[in-house]
Amino acid sequence: MHKRAFLIVLLLAVLVSPVFAAESSSVRITTVGNMSLVPINYEPYPAQPNQVEHLWIKVQNVGGETVENSAFKLIPAYPFSLTAGDSGTLFEGTMNSGETRLLEYDIRVDKDAVQGYYDLSVGVCADSACNNYQKMTFQLYVNTGGVAKIETLVDNFDSVTGGSPGSITISIVNRGDLNIKFLVISIGKSDDYTLLNPDKIYVGELASDDFETINLNLYASPNITKTKDVTMPVTLEFTDINNKEYTLNQDVTFPIYSKEDLGRYSLTQSSNSGSTLLVIAFFVLIIVAYFIWKKKKNKT
Repeated sequence: MHKRAFLIVLLLAVLVSPVFAAESSSVRITTVGNMSLVPINYEPYPAQPNQVEHLWIKVQNVGGETVENSAFKLIPAYPFSLTAGDSGTLFEGTMNSGETRLLEYDIRVDKDAVQGYYDLSVGVCADSACNNYQKMTFQLYVNTGGVAKIETLVDNFDSVTGGSPGSITISIVNRGDLNIKFLVISIGKSDDYTLLNPDKIYVGELASDDFETINLNLYASPNITKTKDVTMPVTLEFTDINNKEYTLNQDVTFPIYSKEDLGRYSLTQSSNSGSTLLVIAFFVLIIVAYFIWKKKKNKT
């Protein structure tokens, strides 16, 4: 019942004023003989690999005479194909001058299709036996992105102890095939730290296979007396290129050290640095001693 009502509304819209879905396809009115063709819509939009698309096409007899034997044949080319058992041919019979019909087809998109616009043709019966068809071509858009895939990673962090300030740099990585826009990042609160900059950051656009880094300043809780891994909640809100909205909740983890552990680490580093300086000083002394010895030898 609902499907019949939808088709009636769609047909009335076609008969009264054609709907041109500029985002759904590269639409143009094509005329062959007495017939004009207008692609109205296809669903789901955008077309994606390995799915079936339902297509509506308006045809109209724009000639001054009645067409006695009207027939229309869908002629798919890669990456499109007809569904099983479908010949792609619709026989509409007699069409008077000015009469309009709504054609419906199902087509399958190949699973290996890449993103872009593709040609799809409809043949119009060109003789009384319909042995020959004249083609009218339009385009459908295929999007291979599917679902946007955004990941939050720790890029760098300070070696900070409880009760002291520090910073952490996070990377927002677009690992999907879809570009995204209107990206807003919200940083969650925690008992382990206090954020020293705004907790909501606008990033904007982020292309596929690209990333954005964000530096966050914080103050580590003085209650942290033992080294621990701290979890920072991150909420990502954005829209993909198909205007689908997303909200993702993710966590990043980084360490806050105890003063004893950080001191032990610093001591090791200092010892290593001191050893290096001693080695350099030793070689410098050897070189200086050599030149002094050589100078004395030359005088004698």
